[in-house]
Amino acid sequence: VVCVNVELEKTTAVFTTPNPFNGSLHLKYNSVTEGTANVQIIDMLGKSHQNTNMLVNKGENTLTLDTEALPVGIYFIRVTNGSEVTTQRIVKK
Repeated sequence: VVCVNVELEKTTAVFTTPNPFNGSLHLKYNSVTEGTANVQIIDMLGKSHQNTNMLVNKGENTLTLDTEALPVGIYFIRVTNGSEVTTQRIVKK
């Protein structure tokens, strides 16, 4: 008899609504740790258009970003919390 103990890996996740978006973007961020997370909106060339810090708790966190000034295009939203980095593609219409 062989017994294998497997520990499920804890992960972070980013959800954005609506996507595509217009004037504002709602971010839900599931964090495995407490602390300060950095939220960046980055264009396809790597230029940062918005940089925001948010205090996060373990579990679900929410943030509304004002994206009115962003030009129409494809972007990435990157959330960095310590060594955890999560990225999602977003579209401004």
